[in-house]
Amino acid sequence: MKQQTQCSDLVKADILQTQIQAPDVYATIRDYTFEWSRKSDACVMIVQYWVDRPHRPRRVQVLAINAVTMQPMERHRSIYLIPAQDTQQIEDAADALFRKYSR
Repeated sequence: MKQQTQCSDLVKADILQTQIQAPDVYATIRDYTFEWSRKSDACVMIVQYWVDRPHRPRRVQVLAINAVTMQPMERHRSIYLIPAQDTQQIEDAADALFRKYSR
């Protein structure tokens, strides 16, 4: 329980810092969730970012991040880039990453 509280405090501080120091980056966050993972011994964030590319349909990037190091879990192996209109696929990717890294 203590680690989950620390994880929550860490994520809240990171999101607030991003909002204040990098509002353009904060504006790209579509959704996020987090949990202390005993399996990974890390505070894991599953983050969904809006990705705009000129002359191409909007997409959402979904990835798992170690909230302590702010590095993707398993480097860049588990990063999804999904068309923004495919909300079911976005939620499925987020759920899969959450199951993989947060338990």
